[in-house]
Amino acid sequence: MYYKTDLGNTKTKQVVLLVTQACNLNCRYCYESFKTTSFMSIECCREILKMEFQSTANDNRTSALAISFLGGEPFLNFRLIKSVSEWLWSEEMPVPYSLDVRTNGTLLTDEIKEWLLANRQRIHVALSLDGLNETQKLTRTDKSIDYRFFTNNWPKERVKIVLFRNTLPFFAKTIKEMVAERISISVDVGIGFKWEDSDIIVFEEQLEELMEMYIDDLHEGKLSGIFPFDVGLFFKETPDYYPFCTFNNNLVSYDADGTQYNCHLFSSCVIGKEKSDWIRRNGKLIKQIPVDPRCKNCPIYAVCKQCPAMNLKIHDDIGISASATTFCKMKKVQARACATLFLRHVQKLVARNFHLDEDMVQNAKNAIRLLKTIPEAKYL
Repeated sequence: MYYKTDLGNTKTKQVVLLVTQACNLNCRYCYESFKTTSFMSIECCREILKMEFQSTANDNRTSALAISFLGGEPFLNFRLIKSVSEWLWSEEMPVPYSLDVRTNGTLLTDEIKEWLLANRQRIHVALSLDGLNETQKLTRTDKSIDYRFFTNNWPKERVKIVLFRNTLPFFAKTIKEMVAERISISVDVGIGFKWEDSDIIVFEEQLEELMEMYIDDLHEGKLSGIFPFDVGLFFKETPDYYPFCTFNNNLVSYDADGTQYNCHLFSSCVIGKEKSDWIRRNGKLIKQIPVDPRCKNCPIYAVCKQCPAMNLKIHDDIGISASATTFCKMKKVQARACATLFLRHVQKLVARNFHLDEDMVQNAKNAIRLLKTIPEAKYL
């Protein structure tokens, strides 16, 4: 056995296994729009991993594998997760590796819990949960979820929250409730659907309500995904092209039928079979993508998420920015909030007679410039 819970600074390749396209929930914001009842077989999964370990052992760019069981809801295929994990643990693998699962937490039988507890040092399990009360019911399910099972046994794994339009008014309340329960969180602004101008006003109000919680801990604000942007990255020059993420990233994904993609977002359950087939035929020829003209000279381009898969899904063209037509203004509001939070943090440091180094002074100037450049939500 050659297993590590923490791969540290090794040159790690991420291997994403879509062990099923099926899910027992129907989350309103889910980007997997073409789910099926497909399940990956144990034999297929083992063959994939044998190949990945062999190629990694002979690859100077990579010295470890981070293996992720995803879905759909991966615990619908617990039989595979259990069998493949135990096979890996029983073998002498040529490079270090880690195992993780992301789950909605609704399918934990006594059998699954017992197995996970017995192996909690060897497999990481992370929960997706949109809140403890009404927000979870609005977007996901009213089923009871034993979130303490996850937070107690894998305290370093952050609970993932996806922000959706109808849960936005409860965002600050949800975060405060979860922090009060000592739940480490990671927030994603939902992608793949259009946010309205009325949403960005509410978002700005919710972020303002949360600032005091993170004013003394900018690092946690960043890790939580609530105030994620480094103000030092604002106003970076926008390039004419950006690297095709699947060309530069050390990542590979396998669909439930074993089909290989350079990113799981290009799988058929996300963008549909026709587009998925197109990217498999043409993806290797694409090295860089032209920046959408609407994104040129944007002050937050360097921190804005560009996703060719979403571009292809929404606009039928990997070069037309899905971000520009879906959550552009949400990101600008979030950037303003990050700038404001940083300046309030600096003000507190100055009030305590803390010496500001040159980088902090420059970042403060950057934050002020951003607030002058991007207007408040109601004027965006």
